[in-house]
Amino acid sequence: MLHVLYIDDEPDLLEIGKAFLEETGEFTVDVAPSPRLGQEMLERTRYDAVVCDYQMPGIDGISILKTLRSEGNTIPFILFTGRGREEVVIQAINNGADFYLQKGGEPETLFIELAHVINSVVGKRKADEQLRETNTYLTNLITFAANPIVTWDVNSKITRFNQAFEKLTGFSETNIVGHDFDILFPEDTRADSNDLICRALFGEKWEAVEIPIRTVHGGIRTVIWNSANIYAADGITPVATIAMGTDITERKKAEIRLKTAYEELAATEEELRQQYEQLGGQERTLRDNQERLNSILRSTPTAIGVIKDQILSEVNDRFCEMTGYSRDELTGMNVRTIRANADEHVPEEGGNRESARDREAGMAETRWRKKDGTVITVVQSSTLLNPDDPVAGATLTALDITSRVMADEALRTANKKLNLLSSITRHDILNKISVIESNLAIIRRRDVPREITGFLDKIGTASKAIQTQIEFSRIYQDLGSHESRWQSISRILSGGMAVPDTIRFHTDLNGIEVYADPMLERVFFNLLDNSIRHGGTVHEIRVSYRESEAGLTCIWDDDGVGIPADEKERIFERGYGKNTGLGLFLAQEILAITGISIRETGTPGKGARFELSIPKGSYRFREDRIAGGLPRT
Repeated sequence: MLHVLYIDDEPDLLEIGKAFLEETGEFTVDVAPSPRLGQEMLERTRYDAVVCDYQMPGIDGISILKTLRSEGNTIPFILFTGRGREEVVIQAINNGADFYLQKGGEPETLFIELAHVINSVVGKRKADEQLRETNTYLTNLITFAANPIVTWDVNSKITRFNQAFEKLTGFSETNIVGHDFDILFPEDTRADSNDLICRALFGEKWEAVEIPIRTVHGGIRTVIWNSANIYAADGITPVATIAMGTDITERKKAEIRLKTAYEELAATEEELRQQYEQLGGQERTLRDNQERLNSILRSTPTAIGVIKDQILSEVNDRFCEMTGYSRDELTGMNVRTIRANADEHVPEEGGNRESARDREAGMAETRWRKKDGTVITVVQSSTLLNPDDPVAGATLTALDITSRVMADEALRTANKKLNLLSSITRHDILNKISVIESNLAIIRRRDVPREITGFLDKIGTASKAIQTQIEFSRIYQDLGSHESRWQSISRILSGGMAVPDTIRFHTDLNGIEVYADPMLERVFFNLLDNSIRHGGTVHEIRVSYRESEAGLTCIWDDDGVGIPADEKERIFERGYGKNTGLGLFLAQEILAITGISIRETGTPGKGARFELSIPKGSYRFREDRIAGGLPRT
């Protein structure tokens, strides 16, 4: 139940409003017959919403609103007044009012509408706050991730650079975002690294790819990267890439030192047979190398283990922390024991030399079962210790990503609930409108006084307006809810456009595809409807294009009466026009999702002309395009 404060200097109206609202069973209403008392009650009590009259003695409703907003109070505020909208509505909205409702008419209808408005603004405010919290959480998840994360667009420009990456390189995100990757690559490996970036943009997925990274002080860090591509709606065209890395600089150095030690050991094997007295020194060197390797295994934040014949022979501290087992319990354990699915494939370290030499380290997401039974999600990879000697064993590394998986699932659930709430709300409102329409029909069949008929007509008109707004909210909710995709304008214009036989319809688009919201088709349907409905006697419509340095312009021309100069900007405003006033407004909103703008440039009296400005990167030409276009009459 919502707790509402109603402020008005009319005691009778306060009494009626409180009675109507509380009768719904949805509200508890406190009333304040003066603005001063209302302000005092707001200071003492927490309310879900405020309903306030505009014109009152001493202080008006806008002043109360300004005071609340200046104090940082974001409580939903509804201005409820008998003054005309033209006098105060702009001032109310500019000062942070959530809704403006004008008094007048039949009280029951008025307060039913007020109850609906209160529920709507409170629900919207709660939904906005939840969405902000979710976005903040996801942003923090990337920003404060333990591993370096970087994203780049199709132009190889860096678009995101988290704190772990800043710590790794010493560069700040503000100095890196918008630059090419050259700034991060050492000069001697830059060409190879840029080649990997290009291959990722063409759809290649990195799995444990080693790329050196330059630090701000000129140092070099060796990092293993894993990437994923974000594709366009066609599922083929990459639009961005995200990569996460693991710094293996110290491990790499240790591997090199260990390899050097083994080479030295092999080179001195013959000498050891002749100079037995040097054996002690070589054994000490080997022990030192082993100790350095053990130190690395203990200190790295990634779980690392050494396996042979699927048996763990050595693990680091992080491996113990992630599984809950002690080092003694893990040593000698079959690696399948810690898998949540014991039948899941376990990378084999054996095999013949030829296949092992070409085998790359693979990375996969899997689940482990801890000692206490808890199941965690990890990203796991394994690499042969020596590709030339497969029986020597392999290293197993794993990173715990349980929190990230849970966050992704929470986001999907939240979005699903928000869409369900919106759908249920629209359905309930439409049901109520049906009840109103039915009752109006029953009343009109009776002998109703003439003075009542006018009121019934107003109620019917208002009901139709609400129904139109609800339908618009359903369409508007779909904007941006599906991924944008490449779409052929020619295919849209030639499939399902109901052009009257009296109009010649020509298209000259030369195989153009546009990256836009799936509702792009509705834009051209609205342009056709505009020409037919408002163009007077239209005999011809032509759709063409021109390309310039700024991008591509798609042009819709008709030979109708045109649009007066003083209306060219207003026709895109919501509610403006002779019909619903939503068509061109909706077209503008659909196009804006992918950066496309629309304007009217025709000459009044000679026809309407709509120009769609499409930026570079948001259009392309099919390879199978033909010259001359596809005229249709």
